[in-house]
Amino acid sequence: MPEKHACRAARPVSPGLFFVLNIPSVSLLSWHPFTVCSGPDEPNCQVAIRGLGDFTRRVEQTAAAGAENGLPVRVDGPYGGYAFNYKRYAHIALVVGGIGVTPAISMLRDIFRFRAQKKETTKSAIQSVSFVWVIRKMAQFEWFQEEIESCVALAEQDESLPSLRVSIYVTREDSLENGMARDGVTFVQGRPEAEEIVQE
Repeated sequence: MPEKHACRAARPVSPGLFFVLNIPSVSLLSWHPFTVCSGPDEPNCQVAIRGLGDFTRRVEQTAAAGAENGLPVRVDGPYGGYAFNYKRYAHIALVVGGIGVTPAISMLRDIFRFRAQKKETTKSAIQSVSFVWVIRKMAQFEWFQEEIESCVALAEQDESLPSLRVSIYVTREDSLENGMARDGVTFVQGRPEAEEIVQE
């Protein structure tokens, strides 16, 4: 499961941005890029780090060992970002895979969670959001389960927010019941068909 680490940002961040981080307690000289998964108006900037390589595995181990005190981190950035305003479109389809979900989570948090917290009264131009996440195992859904289910609940409760349709495609889980729905999230065994997603 990826570790989620937060720090106070000096300025607002936007979906698609990434920071290059150095964690001296893991390596004094190694710098690695990580995409922001928090929303732009949130007080803390958050990244998710999944232990896939030597460096990120050491980050997970070091964070677990010193979880109470946190880890000192040196930050360079932010860099990147999207050159378009996704909020001006009526219908949005977010199709992502694996840990590449982080920029889409940032968008969901922006569209649903933080907007609801600010109690905005004006309706967004966005009318509907289709979120498709392709993962290998059901356990990977837990990475961002809280954020996704929170956005689904907000979309169902607040009429001023866009509708939200969440489909999780699980590619390597034989025991999954196809089309199983839980808390507004549909789980499908196999890979998505691009044409079906566009038509929906």
